[in-house]
This record gives sequence, C-alpha cells and structure tokens, in this order.
Amino acid sequence: MSGLGRLLVPVGLFAVIAVGLHAGADRVDDYARLAIDALDARMDAWGAQALSWLFEALEVGPKRAQRWVFGFIDFVDLDARDWMARATALVVELLADLALALPLFFHRHGPRTWKQKMHDVLRDPTLLLLLAPVAALLASVAGVLTICRELQVVLHALVEDLSGLPRLAELVASVFAGMILLLVVSRLMTRLVLGALSWADRVAEKDRSQGRPAWRRRLRGWGLAVLVVPVTLLAVVEAVPLLPTLRALFVVS
Repeated sequence: MSGLGRLLVPVGLFAVIAVGLHAGADRVDDYARLAIDALDARMDAWGAQALSWLFEALEVGPKRAQRWVFGFIDFVDLDARDWMARATALVVELLADLALALPLFFHRHGPRTWKQKMHDVLRDPTLLLLLAPVAALLASVAGVLTICRELQVVLHALVEDLSGLPRLAELVASVFAGMILLLVVSRLMTRLVLGALSWADRVAEKDRSQGRPAWRRRLRGWGLAVLVVPVTLLAVVEAVPLLPTLRALFVVS
C-alpha cells in the first residue's frame, strides 16, 4: 500500500465509525430529552408542592406565592432542556469515539495470526474481545448506510437539476449509491471488524503479560458494553434501520 493509501485508509475507517456513532448519538438526544422532560416535570410537581406548603406556613400572600411557584417551574425552560439533551448526546458521542473510533484509528495489526486470535477469544474471552468486533460492525453498518444515503440525496438533486428528469435522477443516484456501498463494504468494513478484533486481542495479550487478575481481564471493555454497544444498536435499529434504508437506496419507483 502506498504512503497515501496508508494515510487515507485509517482516515476512512475513522470516518465510517464516527458517522455511525453520530447516527446513534442522534437517537440518544431524543431519549435524553424524554428523560429530562420527565425528570423536570416530576421536580416541578415536587417543588411547587413544597413551596406551596412553605408559603402557607409563612402566611405569604397567594399572589406572591403563585409568582414564586411559577418562577420555580419556569426556571428550567424548553431551551434549557433542549440544551441539556444535546449536551448529553454530545458527551455520549465523544466518549464513544474515545472508546472505539480513536483506538481503531491508531491501532496497527500485530504479528499474531488470526487463528491465534480466534483461539484466544474462545479460550480466554473478555468483554473487549467479544464486543469490540460487534460494536465496530454495527457502527460501520450505520456509518456506511448514512454516507450512501446522503450521497444519494445530493446526487439525486444534482442530476434532477441538470436534466429535469426525476426518474433518471433516481436511477443514477441509486446506481451510484450502490457502487459506493459495495466499495466501502469491500474496502473498509471488513478492515474495521478485523481491526477491532486485532485491537482487542492486543489489549488482552498485554493484560496477560502484565499478570492482571482474571476477573479484571474479563471485565476489560465494560465501557463498550454500557456505552458504545447501546449507541450502535440505536444507530442500526432506529437511526439507520437496515432494510428500510436499503430499500430507499435501491428501489426505483
């Protein structure tokens, strides 16, 4: 592989993973908003009730008490809840990038054969060995489908503007998206999954060489289990569902 290829392939791998994690984080935003709204409503009810009891005990006038209660309820308004949900999604996405995308970007394959690595997965499994390839696969599927869908939309608009033929634009965009999908799957997606396994194997081998206790080695990768895997599942199940997205890519009306 040329020097330019050695530079571009890791960048492409990182981009696919990052786009897939971003798709899942978009759904985290929605669920975070629901949770924040529910928590805010509960806190408003409890706070309003507590303030009402307090002002009644202090014999505060009803108009003044009502003004304080309304002020408390409006303290966390719609914009603040939106900001908190977006901030939560951003933090989750950045942590997922740190846990999965960046390690895969910087990892280089070691001398151990794939047979040895698969043997260790079965003989001495860890959370990282089991979940890293799964998380990489799910994130790459979401990333590839998102990229192809966006390119299809852009090309469809461009061809339709130039030709004025919607059917031609739809056909050209679908063919182009299919070519990009096959190219990325063949060149990048397999590398991502195998790279994730290789990275997890290197971490496991390092833990064994350092004499870490078995229970600590087995729990290596708990961050993927509680953060990255749920985000990637949200990506492929809700943000970029596989079958509907493929139908949108290839079905020409």
